[in-house]
Amino acid sequence: MRRIVGAVLLAAGVVVAVHAGFGGQPGRALATTPTPSFTPTATPTNVFVLTSPLVLPADSVRITFVTSGYNATGVQVVSNAPGCGTPTLLFEQYTNNGFPIAMRQYTTIAELRWPSACIDPGESISITALLFIPPFSPLPLYSALQSVLFFDSSTASPTPTPSATPSATPTATPTPSPRASILLDCDTTAPGVQDNCTLLAVPGTRDVDVIIRNDSASPFVLGAFNFEVLNPDIAKIQAVALPTGLPCDSNPDFNQADVTGPWACFPGPYADDEGIVTGFHAVDNPATQHSLLVAFSNSSVELPTIAPGSSIRIARIHYTTSYAGLAPASVPLSFEHVATYDVSFQELGSCLPVIIKAFPCVG
Repeated sequence: MRRIVGAVLLAAGVVVAVHAGFGGQPGRALATTPTPSFTPTATPTNVFVLTSPLVLPADSVRITFVTSGYNATGVQVVSNAPGCGTPTLLFEQYTNNGFPIAMRQYTTIAELRWPSACIDPGESISITALLFIPPFSPLPLYSALQSVLFFDSSTASPTPTPSATPSATPTATPTPSPRASILLDCDTTAPGVQDNCTLLAVPGTRDVDVIIRNDSASPFVLGAFNFEVLNPDIAKIQAVALPTGLPCDSNPDFNQADVTGPWACFPGPYADDEGIVTGFHAVDNPATQHSLLVAFSNSSVELPTIAPGSSIRIARIHYTTSYAGLAPASVPLSFEHVATYDVSFQELGSCLPVIIKAFPCVG
């Protein structure tokens, strides 16, 4: 077994130290190191400077990226430690392939290995990486660096079996409150969020807004999201496709006015993603409808910051109603396949199904 003799972590939040491998892949124990404080730089950069914290020289660096929707790739060394030659790059990647593209989470492990232990204590290397978003060209990766491990691969020795020690009585760890929630506003003409989504199916049109709310005590920058809204009865109300030629201006309609910055919408948007290979539902149910929007940004500038207690409208769904019965009828709308992420592609929350962090989906 190779012994890791040092570690440094560069990302804020909880750092995954044991990679459990997605899609049934076996996990890999890496290390356990406390998460340091993190201060973002004023000018975003895609060059990651990695400094060895060891007391002995190192010949290897293991770098872990965690991204959502699309995978990290194209790791390159920009600058070497003094006296180091060209390293060999080893690459591993795990993903939860059972999910559609919009909800896949990738763990990418890049290991740089030099011929000798040439990285002295306190010396640094610099790397860059790319985010692979087909069918577009790869874009610079500005965040998602989860952990960095320096070690000397020659210091391999069996790990002794620890002696059994009686453990202390465990104490309950409080469940952290969700950072955010997502809501349907079913009456866009009334102030506030009207989350009672039983729509009276009378002839005409009806708009429904999709809202993300910050339920935490700290601001966050929105970086990506996807959602479906289920309409269980298209005989009474329908979301109609509105092709505009612009990827984000369809139905659902992405809200560029409030969700600022450079964004892309793919796959979709789809007024109904049933029977579409890039949607969540391969088989079309003629009685129902799932409206899908997937949106993400690979930038870290100009994106919307959501203050504690504040909300942002991320999209609007346009419906037409055709019910002409004598008695009143209603159609309850609800969420499915919701996932939201901050600018560093750390999950804010998800529901139906939960990916990592459950949060309220109201509507």
